[in-house]
Amino acid sequence: MGPVQNPTGCCPTVETDCCAMEVPATLFATFSNLVNCSGFNNQSIPLSYDDASQKWKGTGEFCDSTFDLEFWCNGTSVSDLTLAHTSTNCGKFSTSPQTAGSGSSCDPLSALFAMGQVDGCPCCSGGPVQDFRVTITE
Repeated sequence: MGPVQNPTGCCPTVETDCCAMEVPATLFATFSNLVNCSGFNNQSIPLSYDDASQKWKGTGEFCDSTFDLEFWCNGTSVSDLTLAHTSTNCGKFSTSPQTAGSGSSCDPLSALFAMGQVDGCPCCSGGPVQDFRVTITE
């Protein structure tokens, strides 16, 4: 099902099987725990719902790289929320796709992803970055 206007008339929302409540058609992915990556840490990418793929998609450019993210419901619970990513010039992310971790919730939406390791980002120093995070929020 595509985006629909929510009852208050505020913002388009999307129905998913992962959350009982409708999810906004625009979400935000924020990178964190990148202690040696000043150009990457705390950056956010807006994600817009794509009706054809039934995924939220977004692209961000920072750290001399392009990051493409896709977020979707792949089941019937909050733990089935899924994030996949690719990047240019920033080496390999060690886990993709990844399902939402402990502490994730639907109301309000907060999907937490422990992404593992990233290596080779031009703005990072000190070798591979371990255990960075991506959080999807409204």
